[in-house]
Amino acid sequence: MPLVGPWLFSTLFAIKTPFAAAIKPRFVSVEPHRVALRVANRRRVRNHLGNVHATALCTGLETAAGTLAEATVPPTMRWIPRRMQVEYTSMARGPVTCTAETSPDAWIDSDPEVHVAVRGVLDDGTMVIAGVVTLWVTSRP
Repeated sequence: MPLVGPWLFSTLFAIKTPFAAAIKPRFVSVEPHRVALRVANRRRVRNHLGNVHATALCTGLETAAGTLAEATVPPTMRWIPRRMQVEYTSMARGPVTCTAETSPDAWIDSDPEVHVAVRGVLDDGTMVIAGVVTLWVTSRP
């Protein structure tokens, strides 16, 4: 976790990224190759069934993957999300911890596509969403 602590980091992140701020992500851990954040089951992110909406889950996963990229990519490189493939595996009836992970080897290849494994899990361990966010990573001009 950055030196400012989870609450302040989450607040500053929300100021910098207004769209992601809509889900009010609360970062649990931020380190190279792994980021975890929580999306609360608040009224603002619920669907008509009272579950965390699919769009909020995807925003949480993309936010985790993007933060992982920022924590992992060297300053000489830049990144942008290129593709996201997810599978909804269960209803999100409570707060969801969204996690993004890569291995150090994923960043070594000359292929500009980096695949980030993402998943969302309830407090009881039930996986509600899983997939891959593909990042396009290139040298800065």
